[in-house]
Amino acid sequence: ERLAHPESDLGDLEDAYRQSTLQSDANQITSLVYIYIAAILVYIVNDYQLFGISTAFLVLVLARVMLVSGALLLIYALNHITFYKVMDRLILMTALIAVCLHLYIIFSRPASLAYIDLLVVLGMYLIVPNQFYYRLIPALLFSAGDIVIFLLIRTDINPTSIFAIGGALLVGNILGIASSIRLFSYRRNQFRAQHENDLALQEIERLAALLREVNQLLEEKVRERTAELAASNVALAKANQQLLELDRLKSSFLGVIT
Repeated sequence: ERLAHPESDLGDLEDAYRQSTLQSDANQITSLVYIYIAAILVYIVNDYQLFGISTAFLVLVLARVMLVSGALLLIYALNHITFYKVMDRLILMTALIAVCLHLYIIFSRPASLAYIDLLVVLGMYLIVPNQFYYRLIPALLFSAGDIVIFLLIRTDINPTSIFAIGGALLVGNILGIASSIRLFSYRRNQFRAQHENDLALQEIERLAALLREVNQLLEEKVRERTAELAASNVALAKANQQLLELDRLKSSFLGVIT
């Protein structure tokens, strides 16, 4: 069960939790994508500085244009999605395509600094708010592809740089997995606590309404009983009056006879 739900398992509340955070998650992804697009544009300028107007530059520009196009399509889709599972799968598909294009870019450009790979991996784990395994798969694919490129394909990278990049990716995945489980479990526990609080408030309101209903019934019973007692008192008074009248007539009759 823990393997299936490495984060805090909400059980039957899962759908309600994900739907309740759908809009905020979509907004978070949208903000991230805009930052991502800005970074891509900066890298296009850097590609030009490295390669000038050349075939390599044009191929890299094409790859980055594809990334920007996919990012814009993702933003458009996020503004129209109404179900969290659709969003999760769309983000996963987009992330996998982006990872493949980024691996090609890594293969085509001079080696980047290790901390950039670390930030990419951490971003996949901590910023993308979909299911855990949907975050894990792109991060591991990026890390594995990065290592394969530097170990087996790129011959211009010295062992020290390869070791630094591999270490950064390993640290990034370990920190990302641990931190994302902790972060999103906290969010889930907050939702569970809020849900339980809402249920408690609803139960209190139900009991209060029931108490008001019982009080109302008691008040009606008291009014009815009071009315019955009043009617009984009137009947008793009338009967007593009749008895007094009979007693008076009896005394008058006896007086006449005597």
